[in-house]
Amino acid sequence: MRKMDNAQAMMRKLQRGRYTLVVDSGNAVRDYEGHGLTALHHLLATAPRLLDGAAVGDKVIGKGAAALMVLGHVRCVIGLVVSRPALELLQRNGISVTCIDLVPHIMGAGKTGMCPLEELCADIDTADRMKPIIDRFVEQQQGQPQ
Repeated sequence: MRKMDNAQAMMRKLQRGRYTLVVDSGNAVRDYEGHGLTALHHLLATAPRLLDGAAVGDKVIGKGAAALMVLGHVRCVIGLVVSRPALELLQRNGISVTCIDLVPHIMGAGKTGMCPLEELCADIDTADRMKPIIDRFVEQQQGQPQ
């Protein structure tokens, strides 16, 4: 695995469709398929050093994913779609953000309303306070059939 050269290269990798999360730790680039939030949650729990100071690219970044990036001490974020609440949380914590589409909030899977996690985190202003909510959300998602 080679180090990513820049934000554009990371965006291209995400846009190709196969990967939902790309982490450039400076030493190596790791790509993840599946739900980006779940991969971030797993990385924070099992390999937090990989996130510390990393550039992270994610297809869709809502407030929950942003909270995990803050807790992981990510250096910069590249997103295809970023919600305004996620952008504000990341910027408040000194994380630079590059995105293609900035949206008011992330839509749920059925596109009929707000993403459930975005809604659960809406009135919470710190990543630390969001973490238990995210933990429960991921646990519930993993218990549901795909």
